Amino acid sequence: MQKYENQYYLDGIKSGNSKVLENIYSEFLPQIKRIIIKDGGTAEDAEGIFNICLTSFFVRLQKTSINMSSNFQAYLITACRNQWKKQFQKNTRERVIKTDYMELKGKEDIADMSLWQERWDIYEDNFQKISENCQKVLALHLKKTPAKVIMKELGYSSENVVAQRIFKCKKSLIDLIKKDQRYGFRIG
Repeated sequence: MQKYENQYYLDGIKSGNSKVLENIYSEFLPQIKRIIIKDGGTAEDAEGIFNICLTSFFVRLQKTSINMSSNFQAYLITACRNQWKKQFQKNTRERVIKTDYMELKGKEDIADMSLWQERWDIYEDNFQKISENCQKVLALHLKKTPAKVIMKELGYSSENVVAQRIFKCKKSLIDLIKKDQRYGFRIG
């Protein structure tokens, strides 16, 4: 299957191009299904989550552009995972819709997803600004990698040094996010 650039997908979603949407479904939905089924969901849950995320992208793209520093696949998977966690935690399975029809229980889902996506953009943009070492440390930490493994993988002298490094990297990232003009406007 041919891989496309981010803009191909974003333009296709924005315009409702059926060929691009078919490519998105055939290329990414199977992976989303595997992830959600592995997390205790069903194929129908995955399809509902996938539709909510694509709808959110559509709504957001009508208002503004989406800047991605990662590829579309990673962006979509992250959005779907977060939407699934949100719905799973709230135990609101009735919001997840049947395969061929998506019914939203109000505009809150799209608005929440759009707000989340804006927050994710702020995080992602500022994550790219921290040092490469901090990016590695935080990526491993977010994957719940034990400090002992991080220590060995990145060559730190002790688990204590790893904990200090995680703290400093988080602080650097938080400081950058708080300085971002979009942070105060959207979140504060």
